[in-house]
Amino acid sequence: MSTTPVVPGVRACAGPGDRARTIATVAPWTGISCATGDAADSAGCTETFTYFDVVELSVAADTGYSFATWSGCTPVVGTPTHCTVAMTADTTVSATFTANTYTLQVSVPAHGTITGTGISCATGGDATSADCRETVTFDQQYTYSVAADTGYSFAAWGGDCVTNGDGTCTITADTTPTVSATFTANTYTLQVSVPAHGTITGTGI
Repeated sequence: MSTTPVVPGVRACAGPGDRARTIATVAPWTGISCATGDAADSAGCTETFTYFDVVELSVAADTGYSFATWSGCTPVVGTPTHCTVAMTADTTVSATFTANTYTLQVSVPAHGTITGTGISCATGGDATSADCRETVTFDQQYTYSVAADTGYSFAAWGGDCVTNGDGTCTITADTTPTVSATFTANTYTLQVSVPAHGTITGTGI
């Protein structure tokens, strides 16, 4: 008799018959259901099979991740998320997953510059250039800052960026995020000295 521990993310179950164990999650003889956070020695991650049983396993990636490779198990041709292993000894099967990546799009600002990791997107820039686009990884945080052009002041962040107390903003990559910023023109006070013996006129004066 052999025991097959399977790492989180790998799912399999035992089928009827002496020589086969196949995926069939609706059947009462399902043996393996091992997910992220489970203990390696839990009932869902360990199952006993008979010598030379052929066990078929499959994987389902968590949100934000994609299946990468099997270890200790032969991928099924045409269905790489399934694999089979013939039980001739105690066997450990594992699966690896990689975090998804997305393209961060920064809207070209009018009257300022947005900067951050891999980003330096300024007035008059090209939205499709590397300065205004960056590859980000699922569940990672990225922080951005702004600098206003002469005569302008930063007003607000937009897109998926959450404003921080220090004037920067942060995104957590879980989709294809966007970042934008708005700026307003500065205003100034014109003081007209009261003339002696005449009148000064103009817009608003």
